[in-house]
Amino acid sequence: MILYAVGALAQAVVGPAAEHRDAWLFLEELVGNLSELKGDEAANGLQWTYCTTSYNPVEPWGRDGNPSHRNNTLLPQLVWVDVPVNFTDAAVRLNCSSAAAARELPPPELAALLRRRLRPAAAGQADLTARAGGSECTVSKAALSAAFSAVLNSSNALCNDLSAGAPGLVGSAAVLQAFRSAEPPRGTLHGLRAMLSNSKKEVFRARATGLWDALMEFKDGDLASSE
Repeated sequence: MILYAVGALAQAVVGPAAEHRDAWLFLEELVGNLSELKGDEAANGLQWTYCTTSYNPVEPWGRDGNPSHRNNTLLPQLVWVDVPVNFTDAAVRLNCSSAAAARELPPPELAALLRRRLRPAAAGQADLTARAGGSECTVSKAALSAAFSAVLNSSNALCNDLSAGAPGLVGSAAVLQAFRSAEPPRGTLHGLRAMLSNSKKEVFRARATGLWDALMEFKDGDLASSE
């Protein structure tokens, strides 16, 4: 979502990725890394927690005793070093950057429904945790279910094939071996790049494109059961 949004911004501000690759990459690296740092500081240990391993140690700045840093680990930050490179290269190679600003994610119908139903809480209103059982969350769940039900089986099958290392894909065992191939951060980068190498494989790209196209075909009628 962040890469897509920054790509749309870069398209609007500087132009297509094929002509302004460095500007795209700079914006994505900057915004992606800052968002990861701020997201971890705000929510790691509260909404999720990272498990430290030999290839995913605590970040150097996570060892300063500051409670807000908790157990922030290295891998999530390194993701935002490599992923923008892959995203930008894909935009250049596929020549699809001109579509970034014209296409809204999530699809317009779903975005409109969520804007109508999920308004910010007024001052003094109970927080989202206290409202978790309310009608707004029920509508949100129904809308998201409608949007993603068409790709559920396909996405599950892709995840299973990635885990098993199906023909043409880099499987979990190979990724784990790459992570363990050297001390961090080199081993961490090796594992990350092994995982991301699937994005350049035809079998993965074809299946991922099918999932994307199915989501982009989300129509007004698909929201009928959510209204």
